[in-house]
Amino acid sequence: MKNKLFFILTVLLTMFAFTSNTFAQDHTRWGLPEGAKARIGKGENREIAYSPDGSKLAVASSIGVWIYDAQTGEELVYTGHTAWVSSVAFSPDGKMLASGNGDRTIRLWDVATREEKRILKGHRGSINSVAFSPDGKTIASGSDDATILLWDYTSLADETDDGKDVDEPSSVESRGKKLVTLGQIKRNQLFQNYPNPFNPETWIPYRLSNASDVQITIYDARGTVVRQLDLGHQPAGTYQTRGRAAHWDGKNAQGESVASGAYYYTLSAGDFNATRKMLIKK
Repeated sequence: MKNKLFFILTVLLTMFAFTSNTFAQDHTRWGLPEGAKARIGKGENREIAYSPDGSKLAVASSIGVWIYDAQTGEELVYTGHTAWVSSVAFSPDGKMLASGNGDRTIRLWDVATREEKRILKGHRGSINSVAFSPDGKTIASGSDDATILLWDYTSLADETDDGKDVDEPSSVESRGKKLVTLGQIKRNQLFQNYPNPFNPETWIPYRLSNASDVQITIYDARGTVVRQLDLGHQPAGTYQTRGRAAHWDGKNAQGESVASGAYYYTLSAGDFNATRKMLIKK
């Protein structure tokens, strides 16, 4: 009887060890869609990029920049950003990785050592995309501030390789490094609110060519002021997304919901004034 129990326990322990080992090795492949090889990634992912030789895969996510061995799935994590990472790009030689996100910076990482080499500052809004030129001499970055900046990467690389201590990343301001600004806003604009018609709230998008004190005044059909939104001093840029556009909750200055009907909103920014019509439909 004892021998039988010993045999059963031995079998159970062997099965448990085998199952645990199999799970540790293969759990990333369980339940995959047909044709998929593996499952990787942590946090919410924004963008992915292969290295030029296809050996590595970089992932921009809500919790940092992750880089994987494209064959084994081995993972490393890069940190340093203070907000969502929105974009990643490898240099043409695969030695450097650029990342950009909501903290308004582009960060350059040494892929081999995992060291943060440079922090590029100059944008006034969240950075949505980064890219190296095919010759590796320029980095392009696009932002919510409605501009694209071109950075002289060759001068940045020279600074990094000149024997300077890079254990502490140094900030590089855009002066002397920024080659050109593309997409510069030429004039102020007030856009149609959305949704429209709406109930009970709406967003009012606009664009500023220069930093200004911004105010939006809402009138009823008789021209009576219903609500005034003082948005404060705003830098030049595009304010179109729900996180940046002006928000009106459909209430007057006393906090009461206004009635259905036509209303008008006027944007005042410096010497600029523009008015549009909107409709509340309940």
